[in-house]
Amino acid sequence: MQEITLKIADNGVIKTVTDDNINAAGEKYESVIVYDFDKGIDDRLNFIKDICIDVGLDFGNSKQSNQIKVVTEWGTNYSPSTIETKHKIQTLQTKIKELEKLIR
Repeated sequence: MQEITLKIADNGVIKTVTDDNINAAGEKYESVIVYDFDKGIDDRLNFIKDICIDVGLDFGNSKQSNQIKVVTEWGTNYSPSTIETKHKIQTLQTKIKELEKLIR
């Protein structure tokens, strides 16, 4: 049986995964991962993704009509710079062109 333990640390979370029957061979396995949330957004996203995978949550795939994705966006009250705004517009225009190709 697999057991997942989360311990809250000062700057993040320590995740321990223990399996008492790895590969149905009766062997024990333990994995410890430290997610340092002070380092930035990447460890936070990895933590969410890894926990979902550990519990067997199916994200779907790129060929399905519904696929779960963990994404980041600007906060509702965030005021982006001019450069950030121009980059976002360019990204959205590219996405619009990709979608328009699908209906032609």
